[in-house]
Amino acid sequence: GKPNDLKLYETIATENAGRYSRRSEHESAFHAWTNLIDELARRLDVDGDRSDWMQSLAHAKIRRAESAVHLGRADDAADDYRNAIADLQRTWALADADEFFRVNLATAENNLGRLWSKGDSLQRQKAIELFSHSIATYQQLLSESATPDLLRRLAQTHLAMSDAIGVAASGTDQGNQKREHLDNANLAYEILADQDLLTDTDRLDWATVQIAIDQMDPSVDNRSEAKEILSRIDTEELTDSQKKRFQDLERNASK
Repeated sequence: GKPNDLKLYETIATENAGRYSRRSEHESAFHAWTNLIDELARRLDVDGDRSDWMQSLAHAKIRRAESAVHLGRADDAADDYRNAIADLQRTWALADADEFFRVNLATAENNLGRLWSKGDSLQRQKAIELFSHSIATYQQLLSESATPDLLRRLAQTHLAMSDAIGVAASGTDQGNQKREHLDNANLAYEILADQDLLTDTDRLDWATVQIAIDQMDPSVDNRSEAKEILSRIDTEELTDSQKKRFQDLERNASK
């Protein structure tokens, strides 16, 4: 088939797989992304490296990895994220990096970092490096074009970085780094709140930031702020795992 045929196939296959993901039919989504990945890989083998197809391949691997995480297959997800990062780095050598490309690369690094931040100390160190790359990319993109989506991604990555640093005493180098990432996340959520752009997921993350700052430095007394943020969440719309997080945060905010 001609490149146009593949573009049409890719558009339909992406919409189909995305529909399964939105319905939380993760097994079906995983298979749908796999079919698209196989077809793109086959075409690249036949026609050689094309930067647009390689970007599409990396994007499909990132989306399949998300399905794998939902299915509890962390190793498969890590493989897909690693391969997506490698594909995108190869693409960078072939073409100018546009915003979609750089967001995909930062997302793959971010999500692989989240998986590794739950691992041993070596994996946690790698996670911190990946988060650093992601943060630098999002900051660069924001300086070119400030969008709520980029600001949200930056805030989430600062929060993930503070988690990866782990328990750190106030006043230590590690503690100062952790606090800086929490403060940066807090600032991003304040900007989103000022623009009336917070989602309930944002509010969960923002309350998490407030309580983490409070635990590091009780003198700031952020618990009432966290309670206020939580009170604005529509719990009916939360997933089961988000509901559990909400309850844990409520408990912490009431201590």
